Amino acid sequence: MGKIVQVAVDVKHPKVKGEYSYLVPEEIINNIKIGSRVVVPFRNKKRQGFVVDFIEEEFLDEKIRGKLKSIIEVDEVALPKEMVELSKSLSEYYGAFLIDFLKLMFPAKSGIRKTVVYKVNKDFKNDLKSQNQKLIYQHLLQKDYTSIEEISKETGLAKEKVRAVLEALYKKNAVFKEYRAVNKAKIKYSLEYNAEKDKIFLSPEQENAVKIILKNLEGEKKPVLLFGVTGSGKTEVYLRIIEKVILSGKGAIFLVPEISLTPQMVDIFQNRFPGNIAILHSGLSEGEKFDEWLRIAKGEVNIVIGARSAIFAPVKNLGVIVIDEEHETSYKQSEYPFYDARIVARLRAKKENALLIFGSATPSLESIYEAKKGNFLLVKMRKRVNNKPLPVFEIIDMRQELKSGNKSIFSRRLVEELQHTISRKEQAILFLNRRGYSTFVLCKDCGFVAKCPHCDISLIYHLEDKTLRCHYCDYREATLEICPKCQGSKIGYYGSGTEKIEEEIKKLIPEIIPVRIDADVLSKKGVLLKEKLLEFKTGRANVLIGTQTITKGLDFPNVSLIGILLADVTLNIPDFRAGERTFQLITQVAGRAGRGKTNGKVIVQTFCPESFVIDSAVRYDINNFIKQELKIRREFNYPPFCHLLNITFSGKDKFYIEEFSKKTYFTLKKCLEGDVEFLGPIPALRHKIKDNFRYNLLLKSKKYMPLILAQKKLKDISLQEEKVNISWDLDPYDLL
Repeated sequence: MGKIVQVAVDVKHPKVKGEYSYLVPEEIINNIKIGSRVVVPFRNKKRQGFVVDFIEEEFLDEKIRGKLKSIIEVDEVALPKEMVELSKSLSEYYGAFLIDFLKLMFPAKSGIRKTVVYKVNKDFKNDLKSQNQKLIYQHLLQKDYTSIEEISKETGLAKEKVRAVLEALYKKNAVFKEYRAVNKAKIKYSLEYNAEKDKIFLSPEQENAVKIILKNLEGEKKPVLLFGVTGSGKTEVYLRIIEKVILSGKGAIFLVPEISLTPQMVDIFQNRFPGNIAILHSGLSEGEKFDEWLRIAKGEVNIVIGARSAIFAPVKNLGVIVIDEEHETSYKQSEYPFYDARIVARLRAKKENALLIFGSATPSLESIYEAKKGNFLLVKMRKRVNNKPLPVFEIIDMRQELKSGNKSIFSRRLVEELQHTISRKEQAILFLNRRGYSTFVLCKDCGFVAKCPHCDISLIYHLEDKTLRCHYCDYREATLEICPKCQGSKIGYYGSGTEKIEEEIKKLIPEIIPVRIDADVLSKKGVLLKEKLLEFKTGRANVLIGTQTITKGLDFPNVSLIGILLADVTLNIPDFRAGERTFQLITQVAGRAGRGKTNGKVIVQTFCPESFVIDSAVRYDINNFIKQELKIRREFNYPPFCHLLNITFSGKDKFYIEEFSKKTYFTLKKCLEGDVEFLGPIPALRHKIKDNFRYNLLLKSKKYMPLILAQKKLKDISLQEEKVNISWDLDPYDLL
C-alpha cells in the first residue's frame, strides 16, 4: 500500500488554494520526502506543488482513500525540511497561503532544465523477446541510472531507437523513469572593485567587537546589534565572524539591502573565501538563480550573499546570518506575500540555532529598543578605521538664500565648494531623493495641475524624452504647451529632480563630468548599475548625482564633498517614520565622504534647519534623536511601542469600496478581543492608483496575536468577496 502525502498545490485562484492529499506511486516512493516538488493532477490539469506532510493512513477513511489521485512526477531536488517548517510559520504569521511562501524558497520552474534518466526494475519477471530490449535491460542492470544519450553512446544504437525501446520497457514496468536537474547557467565572479588582498589589521574597536560577538556565538547566541559609525569597519568584523563559523563547518547568509551592493560585496568575499560563495538576488536570470540555489542545496558552497530573498537560501548547517544596513526599508517585501527579511531572519536563526547579527550606522528604532530591553546584544564602534575623522557638516538655510535673491536649487556655498573639489581632482556626490526633471506642471492662469488620469497623482516632467510621466503606473503624455482647462499658454514647470540637477550643475560648472543613478537611468535597456558605479569609482566621472540608492554602503575613497540638496523632502512625508528615514538618509549619505586620504565635508540644504531631526543628524547626536523620536512614538502609540496591521481595500467602484471597508471594520471590531486600536477606514493618501480607489484601515496592538487573528478573518472575508481586493501587511513600512 503506497504512502499518502499532503501537497500544497500551486493554483492561482485563492478559493482553491490549499493543501490536498495524494497517493504516492510505488516507483517513486523512495524519492518522496517533506519538501519534494511534485507534479499532481488537479481539476483535470497538471499542477506543481510541494509535499508538506505525511498522512497517517489509519486515520484516513477507506472511501476517501479510494478517491485519491496519485502524484505524477517528483523532482530530484527538494526543499530542506527546515525550510518547509519555516514556510508554515511564516504562512501563519503573515496570514498568507503556504504555497506562496514555499515558492519564494524554491527557484522558478522556468529556471530548471531537466533530463530524463532510467533505472532498471530488478523485480521485473517477464521474459523479453526483443533483442534490443534485452540489450538495454542488461545494460541498465550494470548502472544506477543513465540517460538516453549515454545508452546510445555505449551501445551504438541510435538515440531514437533507444528512446523507443525505453518507452516500451517503461510500459512493461521493466524500467523506472526519473527526472534529473541540470545546471543551466554559471555566474562569473569577476573582481571589478579591486577588493583589498593584503592582510588587514583590526583597530582596537574592531578587535573588541569581534571578541564580544565570538563569545556570544559560543554561548547564549543572543541577536547582536553592531552599531558602528560609517567607515568604522563593520564589514571586516562580519568577515572575521563568518570566517570562524566556516572553520567550524557551518554556513553563513550575508544580506545587503540593494542589488547594487552585491557586486562590491561579492568581490570582498571572493577575495577572502575564494570558490566558497553563491549569490542570490532578483537581478539574476532564472537559470542563474537555479544554478546558485542548487550549489547551495548540495553543500558545494556555504556562504550566500544577496538581497532580501537570500534569507531563504537552503544553507546546510546554518551558523550565522548577517543583515548589513539593517535599518533599510528594502528588507521589507512590499507586495504579496508580504514579509520582512529581518523578522524571517530572527525566526530562522532561532529555529536553526544560528547567530543573528544586525549591523548599521543608523539602526532602526525597533532594533535600538530591543537592545534597550536587553533582547539584543549591543556592540558599539564609535570611531572610523585609522581614526579618520567623520565629515564636517554645514547647514545652509535655503530661506535665506531666497531672501538674498538666489532662486536656484544650489546654494552659493555648495557651488563654491563644488568648484574647489573639482579643482583639487577630488569627487563629490549630490543627493536628491526625487527623480525626473520637474515634479509638477502648473497653469499660471487657472491653477490647473497636470495629473495622471489613472492615479490622480501629479505627473512628473522628464526632459530626456520630453514627456509627463506617472511614477506609479507609468502613464505618459506629451508636454503641455496649452492648458487643457483654460486654453492659456502660461504653463510652468516647478520643482526639481535628479535630471534637472544634472543639467543645471553642468551649466554652473562646465568642468563637472556627472554620472546620474536613479530608477530612470537604470530602467534604460543595456544600462547596468555596476557599470555606472564603476564609471564613478574609476574617476571617469567626478560628480555622482542620485537618489537613495547611492546612500547604501558604497565606498568611494576620493569623495570629499557631499551635497544634500533638499533635506526636507523625506521629512515632510505624512508617515510616522518620516523623521527616522530623514535622519538615516542624512547620516548614511554623509558617510560616503572622507573615506580616503582627504577629510570630508557635507553641505545640508534645508528650509527647516530648526528641526530636531536635521539638527541631531548634523551634530552626530543619535542619542538626542532617539530620545525625542521615541517620546513622540510613545505618545502617539506607534512602533516600537505597538504592532501594526495595515489593511488596504481597493477596487473600481469608489462608493462600494468605502462601504465595504466600513463593514469590514465593524466585523473585525466585533470579533477581536484585547487592546486593539482602529484608525479608519479612510481614503488612502494615494487614493487612486491604476484606476483603483483605495481605502486604508490601520490596526494597532501591543501584542501580535490579535493582529494574526485579524488576518485569518480577513482571509475568510476576501474569499467571499469578488468586487474588492483586500490586502493586509503586518509590520508595514509604508502606510501611504
